[in-house]
This record gives sequence, C-alpha cells and structure tokens, in this order.
Amino acid sequence: MRRFWTTTVLMVIIAGALILRFYAVEWGLPYVDHPDEPTTAKTVLEMLRRGDWNPRFFDKPSLYYYALRVIFEAHWRYGLATGLYSDISQLPLGTYFYITTPGFFIWGRMLTALFGVATVILVNAIGRRWWGAAVGLSAASVLAVLPFHVRHSQFLTVDVLTGLMTALALAAALRLLEDQRWRAYALAGLLAGLAASTKYNAIAVALAVVLAHGLRLGRVSLYLFWRLPWMALWSAVGFFIATPYALMTPDVFLNDVLRQYADYTVSGGDLYRRWPVAGYLNFFWSDGLLPLPCIAMLIGIVVIVRRRDRAGLVMLGFALPYLLFVMAQRKHFFRNLMPIFPVLVLLAGIGIVATISYMLDRVVQQRQAESPSHVRLTPGTLFATGTLLLSAIVAIHPLIETIALDQLFAQPHSKVQARDYVR
Repeated sequence: MRRFWTTTVLMVIIAGALILRFYAVEWGLPYVDHPDEPTTAKTVLEMLRRGDWNPRFFDKPSLYYYALRVIFEAHWRYGLATGLYSDISQLPLGTYFYITTPGFFIWGRMLTALFGVATVILVNAIGRRWWGAAVGLSAASVLAVLPFHVRHSQFLTVDVLTGLMTALALAAALRLLEDQRWRAYALAGLLAGLAASTKYNAIAVALAVVLAHGLRLGRVSLYLFWRLPWMALWSAVGFFIATPYALMTPDVFLNDVLRQYADYTVSGGDLYRRWPVAGYLNFFWSDGLLPLPCIAMLIGIVVIVRRRDRAGLVMLGFALPYLLFVMAQRKHFFRNLMPIFPVLVLLAGIGIVATISYMLDRVVQQRQAESPSHVRLTPGTLFATGTLLLSAIVAIHPLIETIALDQLFAQPHSKVQARDYVR
C-alpha cells in the first residue's frame, strides 16, 4: 500500500508538471518576443536547411541544438507528409520578431517542457535514493509548480536542459559515496562533460565529484588522486561528443567563446554589478523560489550541516561555489542559476520532512509524558499525511503564481489582437 500511494502521488506530480508546462506553450506566436529564442531557432533551422550538424555557433555548446535539430527534423517530415510544407524554401531565413512557421517553435518548446518534467522525475529519484520517498516527493512537488522553472520550460532555450543534465551529473557524483570503481568515476565525468555541453558554466558540477571523492575516502583520497584526472578525461570526452565541432572548427569555437565572455563585461542583463547579494536574495524570495520554499530550503541546509550528511554536503559543495561564481560576474542573468535549482528543491524537501519529523517527535513525547504506559509506535500514517500536507502548503503559493502566469501567456498576443482588429 505504501508503494501504491507513493507511486500515485508521484504520478499526480508528474501529470501536474506536464500540464503546467504544456498549457501556454504556444504563447506569443507567431510573434517572437524572447531575446534568445530567435537565435536558437535560426541556428537549428540553418543546420536543417544545409543538411548538416555543424551549428557554426558556439556562444553556447551544441547538445541542446542537436536535440532541437532532431525535433525540427521530425516536424519538417511531419509537415511534408501532411501537406503543411512542400519545399525547403519554406523554412524561414529569419526568426526574429515574427515566425512564418510557428510549428517549429511549438514542437521545440514542447521538447523543453519534457526536459522540465524529466527534471522533476529525476529530483524525485535522487531524493528517494538518498533521503527517502518523502523527501523525493516533496522536492518534486516543489519543482513541479515553481513559476521560474515552469516559465523557462516554455522557452526555446538551453537552460532547462542544463538543469536536467546537471542533476544527472550530480546523481552520478553522489554514487561515488558508495561506488569507488573506475567506471563510476568515468560515468560521473562523462555526465559532467555532457552538462557542460549544454552550457559552459555547468562544468562546475565536477566540484561535486571532487567533494564526493574526498568525503568517501578521507585522507586516502590524496593517495588516490589519480582517479580525478580519469574523471576529467571522461568529462572532456562527454563535452566533445556533444559539441564535436569545437574540435573540428577550433578557431570558430574559440572566437565565439571569447565573444560570449566579452558580452558579460558590458551592461545589461537582470543585474549589472559585482556581488549583488541583495538582488539575488530578492530574486529567490520573490521570484525564483518564493517565501515558503526558501524557508524550507534554509531548514534543509541547517539539517544537512548538523547531521553532517555526506550526500547533502556534496550538493552544497557544488551549489554554493556555483552561486558565488555567478555573483562574482559583472552581468547577471537569473536563468544561469538553473543548474542549482534541483539542489535547492532537494534541500527544501529535506527541510519539509525534517520539520514534520520534529513536530511528530514533539507530539509523541507529549503523549508519552501524559501516559507513561503508552507504547511508542512509529506513526507512519501520520508522518505521511503530515508530509503531504506540509508539502502542499509549501507548494500552494508557487502553484497559484504558475497558474496565473499560464493564464496570462495563454491569452492571444496583443499583436495578434491588433492584427485581427486591423483586418
């Protein structure tokens, strides 16, 4: 029965995550207002038009573009079979401001939404493996309804896939706490490289591998240091498997990377100054996590530190340096924080379950004091009910905000309404 109810709750969470992300996936079309979607679509459509796999664009690595190329190819074949398209000349030369073939955007956004749902499933799996089913379900429920994550799951951008691949690499890093074989390090390195092939800064997840190595082996880790270069080798393999033209066209790759680096030195973005701590705190409180998940996350951090939980310390050993690195930049985009969102919601899940456990312990102690002859039993049903209730309380505000956002962006675009009026 426990397994049945756990599976049922997880299915409800997954279904909710899917509905929230698919509901407004057609937002704005055929007008394109997001600043990054046109560049992404143009890069993939040009590959499709040329019939090759060279993105010729390395401001970002290639893994998301390759996934999108598969989906665009599928939509193109579907359009040819149904009469929607008839000739390669129908592929748009530009995708800025207005798109004549919105189907490509819809299919691409649905792919991003699926990556978002996959992240919810993975967060549950990590939480269940290391802290129990209650933590996994609590963390998944929070991520499923977060407005920030849902909104970015409806964009033709790399950020949500970056979060998914980083979470996969983090899961592999946590395995090193139990598995010290060569192949475990190779897998962790490979996934870290694949994470970096979605966005360069995601390579920071390799810090989790280093910390897991040190926490598992202690002083012996110094003598077995050679395992880390082995992991680094597989990181390079993972990166170049998914971004092969970085090796085939090194000059173009290096020029684009340097241009992207230079772009972070000019004004713009969500914030522009070094160490905007107040700005980031405001983001997490009012937009990124919202108040109750923030409080649950802070409780989770306290629990991890007090218990010296090795798996939790591995997560913090990645998330905290990554956050400090991002804040040290001059230009800031909050979407660059997507790699640490799986960690944040897992900490929130730990905080929720720890709070319920503490409250139940107090109740049981009070009953013991009132009735010393009372036999102390583990209140499993009460714990499950309390965890579910507190998770719902923490998630209700994000859910309301997400529904409001979906309703807003599901409305006809004002430009479409104006066009119809003029006609």
